[in-house]
This record gives sequence, structure tokens and C-alpha cells, in this order.
Amino acid sequence: MQKFKQSYQEADNIFLMDLSWFLYRSYYTFSHFSVTQGNREVKTGHIFGVLNSLMTVKEAYPDSLIIFCEDGVPEERLEQDEAYKEGRGDRPNVYVNLEYLRYMTFLASSTYFAFNPKREADDLLYSFSKNLSRDSKTVYIYSGDDDMIQAVSDNILVLRSFTKSDGMDIIDREALKTDKTLLRKFKGCSPEYLPVYRSIIGDKSDNLPGVSRFPRKFAAKIASKCNTPSDIKSLTPAHFGDLTEAKIRRLNQLKNEKYDLIQHNYRMMKLTTDISARIYRHKSIEKGVKSINYFSMNRYLKFLVTQGYLNRREVARYV
Repeated sequence: MQKFKQSYQEADNIFLMDLSWFLYRSYYTFSHFSVTQGNREVKTGHIFGVLNSLMTVKEAYPDSLIIFCEDGVPEERLEQDEAYKEGRGDRPNVYVNLEYLRYMTFLASSTYFAFNPKREADDLLYSFSKNLSRDSKTVYIYSGDDDMIQAVSDNILVLRSFTKSDGMDIIDREALKTDKTLLRKFKGCSPEYLPVYRSIIGDKSDNLPGVSRFPRKFAAKIASKCNTPSDIKSLTPAHFGDLTEAKIRRLNQLKNEKYDLIQHNYRMMKLTTDISARIYRHKSIEKGVKSINYFSMNRYLKFLVTQGYLNRREVARYV
């Protein structure tokens, strides 16, 4: 932990990486990457994709602190809703050879993993971003999950993609007000009000149905007047100026028959800052650990060596 504190103190920028999102995205993006083990083909695109993203970040921000946040089993959410995140279909096992992936990432400086067996990566990403963004640190949450947008602040940014050719695709407060896609999806709702807004409209990816056909623009207006869904009960048409009869019916719908649904969605979506997790690096890399195949990782290793992130002698011991 002392080494992590030192990495934090020395870093100007912090990148919190959503490991599961990277693994699945890379599996499909680099679907042609594979090796043969015995008579079996093993997909390796997920490993390459994560390491390639790590390389891109380190090349642009050599002194950055990087934390890969892992998924645990969200027991508390599953107890409240057994159908949570159901319906995603058959998904590939991207956790094959994860130990090898850890081994490779730990060769880079100031790179850590974080894990809580009972919490999702989202919980870690949100809590870490709020707690590590002090001291004028800029925190990038590298994830495609809309849940993370509720963390956006002056120095917490959501990073959707980062390539050498196109640079950073960032969601900040301004983007929520100006980006056409984000405006269509969130109707200009500020990050702090997004949990209430999304509790009304739902989240199909997490199998959390919202209020059917509820106008998103009106949902954003309602959310902007509520710290929690409980505040909806005290809202009247007078809070919005002139409301049509249809919108008055919609407001009453939230206050009555759909109130429990909104409260349930809010409990499932709301993220907090008091999440603990194990932040770790391997103190020593076990002897005999070998890569499943070097494919283009040799190039990656050479890059880390030439840029000073790796000790050449250390690499020679294992490759």
C-alpha cells in the first residue's frame, strides 16, 4: 500500500480502467487474434486489447497511475433483483488467461488491479474517482458504461476511447449539454441528477425496466428538482410552470403506481463513495510463468523497455 500511495502522490493523472468492458470490447475488436494450444484454438484478442490500451495511455501520460477495476459478484443487488443484468445472452469467457494478463500489466510502472468480491467494477470506479480526485488530480474513468457519467465533475472525466490517431473521446459537463448523442440520451441532465433520471427511464443493459414511454425531456426536468426519488412525492405542477394534462398525469404516475419501481431502480443504480477494495500488484512474479504466446506482445515489451517503464533485465528473466 505504501508503494500505491507513492504512485498516487507522483501522478498528475489517474486512469481507472473498467476491466470487464475492456476485455469484452477487445475480444470482438481483435477477434482475429488467436493461438493454438495443443489442438485447440485460444482467442487472445482480449489480452492484446487491454495491453494495447495500457500502452496508449502510458505513451501519452508516462507518469500516470493506472488502476484496472475488476468485477465481483454484486450479492446485494442480486438479493434485491434476481433478474439484474439477465438477458445479455451467451458471452465469451474473456477471463481465460487473466493471470497472464495481470502478469503483463504488472510489468508496467504504477499499474495496479483493484477487487472487491462483492462489488462490481462500477462501484470501484465511482468510489475511487471521487476519493482520488482530490489534490487537483485529474481522473479519467475509462469505460463505456453510462453508469459512470454520474461521476463526472470538473476534474473527473469519462473516457470512451483513446487512440494515437484520434486522441481522446471524453465526456465532461460541457459534452452533456452539447453532444448530440448525449443530448438525445440524457436530455442535458447534469451528472448529479442522472441517478434519478435513469431510475425513471430505466436501463435495458442491466435489465432494469423504466416507466414505459415516459418523455425523456420531462424526466430530466423532474430529476433536476430531486436529490432522491423520494423528492418526487412533493412535486406539484407549480414546480414546472404550466403543465399539460398529459404531463400532470405522467407526474402523478411517478408519485403513485410507478413510485416503487423508481425507488427500486434508484437503489440498483446509485453509486456511493464508501466502497473498499484490495488494490494490488504482485510483489514477485512467480518463476515459470510464461505467456500463452508472444504474438505481438514482444513489440509491446520492447516498447516498455525503450520508454523506461520496464527493466530490460527483468523482462529477459521471463520472456
